[in-house]
Amino acid sequence: ALQRMGTFGSTLWPLSRREGGTPWTALGSLKSDKESVILMNVCEGLGKTEVGKECGATSTVCVKKSNGKSAIYGTLPANLVYDKSSRTASMTSKGGPCWNGKNLRSVITFICKPGAVSTSPQLVREVESECLLEFEWHTALACPRVSHVGQDCRVYNDALGFEIDLNPLKSSKPYALQHEGYRFFINVCGNASESPCAGDIRSANASVCQVSIADGRFWSLGQANTKLTYIDGMLNLTYTNGTPTMTLLELRGRLA
Repeated sequence: ALQRMGTFGSTLWPLSRREGGTPWTALGSLKSDKESVILMNVCEGLGKTEVGKECGATSTVCVKKSNGKSAIYGTLPANLVYDKSSRTASMTSKGGPCWNGKNLRSVITFICKPGAVSTSPQLVREVESECLLEFEWHTALACPRVSHVGQDCRVYNDALGFEIDLNPLKSSKPYALQHEGYRFFINVCGNASESPCAGDIRSANASVCQVSIADGRFWSLGQANTKLTYIDGMLNLTYTNGTPTMTLLELRGRLA
């Protein structure tokens, strides 16, 4: 199946469910069978998943009916086309035989939804006379692959028309967590005040402070930074210039 959207530059591979995974279950059912369940996969056949094996190795859209039978509305390979005007991508696929001598068919329209990484596809239209099922899938993976860099912990995406501001996450006291023998004190868009690092002139500007539970030693994993980057529905805030290690490599913290 085509998984990369040409000049659009995005990829749908992260939506693929593979060995032993659970296939996507679409929201909705057939008009004639409200108990039917629609299993879907992208770029890989349902045969790669545990639940979808009985649908066939190359099937991508499989309707499991309440009577125990299955109808295949999509198989590999599929045709993927990106529409610049609507900023959507459509995947068209043929399946098994239909009552009219043609094939069952499916069309999945992928619609950009920033930040959506686990939303399920939804059945939006069924045309029985054409043996057709149409789906919409709102996902960040359908958004244009571009990066935007902002200052003051704000970033504006002019292509999608929205602004993200992380300043409300800035806290007078750092966020604290514990993992594998260490405590971490983290702040967003500011210093980790009231952490052990704050009391040392060498690490007073730390935004991420790592503290050993065993002996109380501490390190700065990076100084405060307000340069916020938006990439493919994800936010990145990187803190650098941490405490030098014994190998003279600087420790580096990253929030994503």
